[in-house]
Amino acid sequence: MQKAQAIADADPMHAEGMRSYSLRKWLVNEGSLQLEVKLSTQRVRL
Repeated sequence: MQKAQAIADADPMHAEGMRSYSLRKWLVNEGSLQLEVKLSTQRVRL
């Protein structure tokens, strides 16, 4: 999180006080992931 803050602080808009920000942990709350493994054919599909 410190690296993200350093990047945001270096942004000229933030450094000059023209914009503010707040850091939050990334939360994935939508979407899906499918994984298919077929041992007989030694195939993996993502």
